[in-house]
Amino acid sequence: MTAIYGFADASGAGFGSTIMSSTGMHCQYGLWRDNLTGTSSNYRKLFNLTEVAEAHISTLRFQHLKNLVNTVAAEAAASPLQGGKLFLFTDNIVAESAFYKGLSSNPCFFDLVLCLKQLELEHGFSLQVIHISGWRMKIQGTDGLSQGDLLTGVM
Repeated sequence: MTAIYGFADASGAGFGSTIMSSTGMHCQYGLWRDNLTGTSSNYRKLFNLTEVAEAHISTLRFQHLKNLVNTVAAEAAASPLQGGKLFLFTDNIVAESAFYKGLSSNPCFFDLVLCLKQLELEHGFSLQVIHISGWRMKIQGTDGLSQGDLLTGVM
């Protein structure tokens, strides 16, 4: 079974995420595009969680396919997360709640939740979105990463 964990955070101007897996530490950070600048912090945090899940799954699938070609494995169609778990941590309780409810009255939130649920179904894994304190996010380093600090925590 595969278990992977990551942290995702968003600030007013930027975003950051870290994922730890057997292939090492992967991070993303940057500034919001103009179309997300005026959105709510709750939306930006859930948006970032969705982006992290999508990007990491794409990376895993590419690495998995590369390994299959190199080893001429028999299970070419299998997903590397098949039957596994992806743990994503956030300091935003609204994002966690929307994911577990499986819906939201906000159409934008609903689209993000739907995207996360579709990722689970398409790739055969279980996503766990877990709320943690903002303090924990700071100690881990992803909070600072969303603000351009590359020298804190896991960074």
